[in-house]
Amino acid sequence: MRETCRQCSAELIGPYCHACGQKRFVDADRRLGHLMSQFFEALTSLDSRFWRSMRALTLQPGVLSAEYLAGRRQSFMPPITLFLLVNLLFFLAPPLTDFDLSFVDQVGGDLAVRAHPRADTLPLEEKARIADYSGQAHSPWTTPWVERRIAQMRADDPALTVRSYAERYERSSSNISKLLIILHVPLLAAAMALILFRQRRYYAEHFVVSLHMMAFMMLLMIAIGLALHVELVKRYAQTAIGLGIPAVAGVYLSLAFWRIYVLRWWEAVFVALVWLVALMQINVYPYRAIQFVLANVLM
Repeated sequence: MRETCRQCSAELIGPYCHACGQKRFVDADRRLGHLMSQFFEALTSLDSRFWRSMRALTLQPGVLSAEYLAGRRQSFMPPITLFLLVNLLFFLAPPLTDFDLSFVDQVGGDLAVRAHPRADTLPLEEKARIADYSGQAHSPWTTPWVERRIAQMRADDPALTVRSYAERYERSSSNISKLLIILHVPLLAAAMALILFRQRRYYAEHFVVSLHMMAFMMLLMIAIGLALHVELVKRYAQTAIGLGIPAVAGVYLSLAFWRIYVLRWWEAVFVALVWLVALMQINVYPYRAIQFVLANVLM
């Protein structure tokens, strides 16, 4: 009796199905050792789509997007899959980022003073400075809302303090801020569609580009965060952060946009600068507000 493919039922002639390409199924494939060998092979193979995609993402600005938009999609991972994998690394690693601000930085006025870790020992001048701080763009409406939440929670737990509430918020906020990074992508794609409207590209194409660019930005922040554990880097941390991130990101984005959108060099630099400004504005306004509210609700 001739054996058929378990996937498509075509008649098997050799070790692989000529119709769908699946390997002939044997009893050894049922064992745990086979599953582990597949995992190890996928993880360590330099020819795997994951490693090829990561090399292209980090060392060849714009190649992933350009290849995807040109219809050559077999060699690399799908953009959303790659983004989610990098997002997982971002979630697990200790990156340097302002996507997650402390509770004190998110609220304003007296609430920020009471939430400060050293609220009882702060000098009067420092208390006055924090009390004058207006918080974020969302603070005028979120701060009163948080104060009402704390008052309601105190009705059930009289021992609750503003500081203990802030500590609970920060435990919740760290994970939520990383998971919500993807919120930047559709807004950045919309900004790209406006900037490059003359190219008459589909919104989905700008979405793919923004997925790849945000994946690179997450890797850059992970790298800087890890580098700050090196003593020499720590010594010059402020300079490295202030100049290093914008410089590396600016050069990378310029090369990427030059390759993807076939721009002149000065156009690519301009688009890269606009993209970075858009990223900062999205982070400061809609993202921080959504992240702050969710972290409070879900803590």
